[in-house]
Amino acid sequence: MKLPEGLSFDHVPELQTLWAELSELRLVLAGLPALVSAVDREGLFVFWNRECERVTGYTAQEAIGNANVFDLLYPDPLQRARMSELRRNPGRGFRNVETELMTKYGSVKTVSWSSLSLTYPVDGWDAWAVGVDRTDERQNEEVLALLAEVNSRLLQREPLGAIHSFICQRVASIFRFGLVSIGQRQNDGSVRMSGIAGPNAPGAQPQEIRWDVPSPEGGITGSAIRTGLVQRAEAEPDSSFGVAWRNRDAGRKIGASIALPLTARGTVLGALTVHARRPDAFDARTVDLLRRLTQQVALSLDHAAGLTEIELQSLALDGVRHSVVITARDGTVEWVNPAFTALTGFSREEAVGRSSAIQNSGLHPRSYFEELWKTILAGRTWQGEVTNRRKDGSTYVEDLTITPVRDGKGEIAHFVAIKLDVTERKRYEESIVHLARHDPLTDLPNRRVVDENLARLVARAERGLPSSLLLIDLDNFKEVNDRVGHAAGDALLSTFARLFLDAVRPGDLVGRIGGDEFVVLLEGTGADEARTAAERICARAGAVSLPEGYDGPPVGASIGVALVAGHHEPASVLATADAALYDAKAEGKGRVVVREKPAPPRSGAWKR
Repeated sequence: MKLPEGLSFDHVPELQTLWAELSELRLVLAGLPALVSAVDREGLFVFWNRECERVTGYTAQEAIGNANVFDLLYPDPLQRARMSELRRNPGRGFRNVETELMTKYGSVKTVSWSSLSLTYPVDGWDAWAVGVDRTDERQNEEVLALLAEVNSRLLQREPLGAIHSFICQRVASIFRFGLVSIGQRQNDGSVRMSGIAGPNAPGAQPQEIRWDVPSPEGGITGSAIRTGLVQRAEAEPDSSFGVAWRNRDAGRKIGASIALPLTARGTVLGALTVHARRPDAFDARTVDLLRRLTQQVALSLDHAAGLTEIELQSLALDGVRHSVVITARDGTVEWVNPAFTALTGFSREEAVGRSSAIQNSGLHPRSYFEELWKTILAGRTWQGEVTNRRKDGSTYVEDLTITPVRDGKGEIAHFVAIKLDVTERKRYEESIVHLARHDPLTDLPNRRVVDENLARLVARAERGLPSSLLLIDLDNFKEVNDRVGHAAGDALLSTFARLFLDAVRPGDLVGRIGGDEFVVLLEGTGADEARTAAERICARAGAVSLPEGYDGPPVGASIGVALVAGHHEPASVLATADAALYDAKAEGKGRVVVREKPAPPRSGAWKR
């Protein structure tokens, strides 16, 4: 037996020990809850652990040594070229590179890969990589971004059809659905499509769908509107699903369908219908995300209906739907219509002969009405919103238009005021603004609000006024979702949100910026006060009652604290807090780490 150069038989025991350790390491890697794979210099997989099998659907026997499996995983040429380049240069290393891979069953997964470069290759294994399945996390983020974008478009009063088409396009893209549609309930019993998108959508035109009576043509969309309940259907490979569409390609390769009712203020306004190519596409988590979307779509329908009514009222000016008041030049009321009495509670006899100021709520500054009078006495129409008071003392917001009326000599003799109650519209707009700036689950400020306030604190710190940021990440929270479901996880997130609010001062901002990530901004606090607050939060988080039936590891909080002083950009503060949080996690979780000086961002840190 000839040993390699430089080795002797004296080295055999050491080599045997090393081989045993490597074998044990392989067993550990095989059972890790992360994807671990290795590729040899020929580009063939030589290691493929159980998590790789679970996520991709390909067994180790199918992957190892298979020259085709890489192409199957990455059918997209750009994704395949990117991963091939990274694998060919293991010495350079890479970290948190997100790619989209195709599973054996046709679904798409988002995986974040990092390399484990080896200085001394073993048996030719020179490219190791570990991956984390980010599919659920990214879909959650995209759905939240979609909700915020829909809110913005509603505020801009974009046409409803355009908003619904946008929603369908994004839902089809986020979840890789074949066909997504939004149908509006019509009073004649039919359903009108106001949005449709997806790979199967080009040229798709549905047959008539009715919700008023059970019928094959109505399908699950009509049933969801009629019953107000979620409807499901599964399609066999050779089913007649395409019969519901004038273009049969719309029903091509559809494996399962679901229709969710769009309900606002107790009334079903339509349905969101989704057709997926995979029969197993509608798991509990996906359905939960779709339910959140239906709330926003229903709000858009309800809001659009309200705006349409207001616009029609503004055009009609028929004295029945609008309050009309005629005054003299000095503002003395001369005439009111019945709608004025219905709106304000003042009868004609109580109003005529008195100043129009009888409705003054006292909520506007004097300068507001001085500008109003300056405009109308100059002969110009004034239009704006005024908060007025009814006879019973309650206030309301009215859309007020005052037009000067000239006499035969051209002098201003009267003013005609047309008043429209827009209180409910204002509430709708305020609720939409609130939704655009708050997390829909916990009602905490969202990432946008956190960024705005952090920018203000950075500017404040440059003037010598201290502040601190706490970046909180829940330990083992994913276990709650995996073991007892997302409904229990959402309830626990709400519990933690209330805990964080109760643990800080009333003026401190607590925001949710990700799945289980929260931020606390402590204005006017230094390192010692911030540490005290963080340790208080950490201790309370560790004592939170967990959902019934949960038998996993304890759920608590790790906190990274960064002082705002010394940073010139909000991103730098976040990077420092992220580095501190990383250290807290590395030290065993359930800990607080404070960084008083800016830290360079870690590779992949704070990627949202």
